[in-house]
Amino acid sequence: MAGVAILVYDHHQRELAQKVTSIQQRHYAQIISSLTVWM
Repeated sequence: MAGVAILVYDHHQRELAQKVTSIQQRHYAQIISSLTVWM
């Protein structure tokens, strides 16, 4: 099984980036790779 999750969020929102990073770290076995694009 494969899938893609695309999250678009305001990086100025307080602590949101840290929360996303925390989720990625807790689920490291399921997340093969991640990419951050700054626009």
